[in-house]
Amino acid sequence: MPNNNVTDRHRKMILKTMASIFTVAACTTATVSKAAIASTTNSGQWGIGVSFRHSTIPYKVDRADSVGTVIPQIFYEGETIFLRDLEWGLKAYEDDDNHINAVIKRRFVSIPHRLQNQYQEDSLDWGVQWVHRVNDNRSWRLEALTETRSLSRSQFYAGHDWQLQYGKLELKPRVGLRYKSKKFNSYYYGLSDYEEFNGQNIDAGIEAEAGVSLRYPLLNGLYLTGSLEYVYLDANARHSPSVDSNGFGAVRLGFVYFDEPSKGTGTVPAMAEGSYLRGAHGWATPSDMGDILSFQSERDPYNNQMSSVFYGHPLRQGWLGYPVDIYLHSGIVYHYEKNKVDENGRKVQDPVWEGIVSIKAYYNFTWPVRWRFGLAEGLSYVSRLTYNEWQEMNKHDSEGSKLMNYLDVSFDANVGDLVHSKSLENLWVGYSMHHRSSIFKQASQFGRIKGGSNFNTVYLQYHF
Repeated sequence: MPNNNVTDRHRKMILKTMASIFTVAACTTATVSKAAIASTTNSGQWGIGVSFRHSTIPYKVDRADSVGTVIPQIFYEGETIFLRDLEWGLKAYEDDDNHINAVIKRRFVSIPHRLQNQYQEDSLDWGVQWVHRVNDNRSWRLEALTETRSLSRSQFYAGHDWQLQYGKLELKPRVGLRYKSKKFNSYYYGLSDYEEFNGQNIDAGIEAEAGVSLRYPLLNGLYLTGSLEYVYLDANARHSPSVDSNGFGAVRLGFVYFDEPSKGTGTVPAMAEGSYLRGAHGWATPSDMGDILSFQSERDPYNNQMSSVFYGHPLRQGWLGYPVDIYLHSGIVYHYEKNKVDENGRKVQDPVWEGIVSIKAYYNFTWPVRWRFGLAEGLSYVSRLTYNEWQEMNKHDSEGSKLMNYLDVSFDANVGDLVHSKSLENLWVGYSMHHRSSIFKQASQFGRIKGGSNFNTVYLQYHF
């Protein structure tokens, strides 16, 4: 794994910026009123956007000293679950001053671009989070986390967060300490599992972190978002033969659309009229999205198939005054086993499970019956690569990624209108394209790969 150092000039500039931010935060905490805080955790709020992250690299095994990645973003704040960009979770307990959550957090590991497909070190951490509110704009945060890939690579975080408002500008500074287990430190900073880098085991350590995120409204729900962060490594990590810097920093900038209930008609509660269940069955195709949408898709020679069940949770009806309805579109997909053997003597496919979380918009129109166009954007995670993705990666001599970007393009019609039956007016029949992709090598969390998989599916969708 990885590179050259963060220069003293870069490090001093970042630390100076952080020091200024936290000095302002400490001095103004007592004077910022509750009314001035534009909360970003209102129940029912949702948002979707994209950002670009640019990070320095602390390793010495490559000349590159920085790397960037594109990050799709999803936000949703419900009564029991939340999706907050890189942090997703379940609200286990809440009172006025304490929040206990079960969380999954995405973590970026800053290694050179050329190594990201081979090693794919960006990680998912899971665990428990406790947030203790001090007042309207200050809180303590404690987290106990471990990796999905290795329970022994654990972390414990303790930090302080602020919420500040300067006119329309929202700032959220934070500072904290992170204890990393010996396994964690050895793997990421000793490179203990990498013989080619002469990796070695190192002891556990405590690193210091500082950061600030911002949000500024532009127009009609569109926000400029960003963040700045710096991590100062512990002595064991800094003195590792694989590390050539005292720490690393990252800058992130993006645009997010937020739809806030406080600024218009409230969202529809869970399982109310307008929720839906969708059952679908699909067939794989080696064709790309362009060919499929131009009705030129090819048949998969092994006839790989999948079935899925989705639940649609209503977020907004008549979005921005247009005939557009927005849903949180989440589902489970089963890819069927295929016992055939391909031309290389490899079994085509073992069973594969896939989980999806996305936000989907439907455009409604009547001609002469009710029709809808749908488009969803989100994330997809598979238990193992499907045969079609494995074949695609093999063509490009790349390693596939279990986590990928998800798109769903659909077109459906109302069954009740088609057969002139009022009893079936809540049932829709349609077509959707099930698409997993990697944003054309621009996303480190998707393994810097080009390609993915496509399925043509047909479905029935029932609203209740």
